Amino acid sequence: MKLDPVALSRHREFGDDMAERHYRLYPDDRYPTEVVVDIMRDSMREPAADAGIGSRALEPYARAAAAGFLRAWRRLQRQAR
Repeated sequence: MKLDPVALSRHREFGDDMAERHYRLYPDDRYPTEVVVDIMRDSMREPAADAGIGSRALEPYARAAAAGFLRAWRRLQRQAR
């Protein structure tokens, strides 16, 4: 399976944006990596299924979105100190 680098980048940006919005509301929350991956996977599952994308193909993109979220979350926490 070949991954689309543009789609991976957009999913990382999606995760980054999601972290920034969520951080404003819940700045003290803590998220284990697998929880974030699960959240991203769940939020993407229905639109992906509508587009004919299966769960195996969705996984790398969910992980890219989670990576963007976690990277942004850590950056926001460092800035708040």
